[in-house]
Amino acid sequence: MRKVFLVLASVLSVAALVFSGCKGSVTETVVSTQTVTSTNTLTQTSVAISTLPAVTLPVVTETVTSTLPQDTVTVTGPETTVTSTSTKTQTTTITASPTMTTNTFEGTVVFSYSGKGNLSTTFFSIYESPWVFQYTTDWDGDFNAFLVQDTSSPNPCVVSATVTAWETYHTYVYNKTGMNMYFKIEDAPHDGLWTIKVIQLA
Repeated sequence: MRKVFLVLASVLSVAALVFSGCKGSVTETVVSTQTVTSTNTLTQTSVAISTLPAVTLPVVTETVTSTLPQDTVTVTGPETTVTSTSTKTQTTTITASPTMTTNTFEGTVVFSYSGKGNLSTTFFSIYESPWVFQYTTDWDGDFNAFLVQDTSSPNPCVVSATVTAWETYHTYVYNKTGMNMYFKIEDAPHDGLWTIKVIQLA
């Protein structure tokens, strides 16, 4: 009986020696991916300087998408290591709302006349070139103005244009000076009201 107890005690001591050193650690890595999308809207106002006649500027809208550099953050704790990767995409919308500024001029009105339909004006005189012919109508459509200086020669067409009601238009007239000139207005509606001015530049 004593031999049996001695054998059991020996087995238990060997088992204690075998399992006494079984210690270890586990490192766990968790990777999370995040996508961050940011949207920016940028409004630009562009101003263009144009010479007469005026020009029309288009409205432009542009969308630009760009990928920003990734951000990676690693946090290591006593038992867990967490790595977080952030991917960012930025979308920018650019809207250009252009405005138009037309060159202004300084001058003196030497002749002004209003009429309806196809009509000839009274006489006027101007002695320096160039000068400005200004005109406004109350209709949308065609407008033609001929300058009569010498009845024995063809009348030059100063303006042949498509107009918008109540818009004010200007055109420069070169090398036409003298006395007793007048305008003939053609292609106007029967009851179409128009106003013209002759402006001597300062």
